[in-house]
Amino acid sequence: IVNTAVFSADGRFIATASYSGTVKIWDVGTRTLLKTFDGFPQNYGRNYAAFSPEGRWFAACRGHHVVVWDTSTWNKTTTLPGDAAPLTFSPDGSVLASWGRSGLRLWSTQRWEPEAIPTGVPYNARGTMVFDPDSRILAVASQSSANVEVWSVHSPTNVATFRFPSASRFQAVGISSLAISKKSILTASQRSGAGAVKLWDLSTHREIVVTNLHSLDVF
Repeated sequence: IVNTAVFSADGRFIATASYSGTVKIWDVGTRTLLKTFDGFPQNYGRNYAAFSPEGRWFAACRGHHVVVWDTSTWNKTTTLPGDAAPLTFSPDGSVLASWGRSGLRLWSTQRWEPEAIPTGVPYNARGTMVFDPDSRILAVASQSSANVEVWSVHSPTNVATFRFPSASRFQAVGISSLAISKKSILTASQRSGAGAVKLWDLSTHREIVVTNLHSLDVF
């Protein structure tokens, strides 16, 4: 049974993960199976694998490592240490962000060397990370925290922290989804019995829009 599917940006490939612990790479045009990789967890999440935007790399969490393959040959390029999920590439393909119990790291796709991000957001396997369209900043959030942290990619430094206040001391707050527009406006959603969507201006750090709903996810 397939539980995760990830397309490459150009639509050439699709990677599927199943409860058998395998990840399969398919050619979309010919509908043929190109490669099968094993040794993956059975409960594979949708953020556990990623293609780079230009289609050169495919990265996936396997055990306590992140494995990167070259999509032109499907040979393994490198194995990065540390359990990490979720994964995401920057829009310009220069950085792979990985987040696990061992920490949040930014990997240069030229040298595959890490830059540690000292995030205060507690790790959660259903956490979320998103780059802005210019690959300058990375936003980090978790269902275990009410905070959204925004980091400069090239420094790296914390440039902003936004918080969802709890409706009461009995109400748990967590961030389920994030999005950043080209105009550097941060969109976040929160699930805690009742949902909310907030928009912040990254230049002024001011809250622009608040929408409260019964339940909501933003993808």
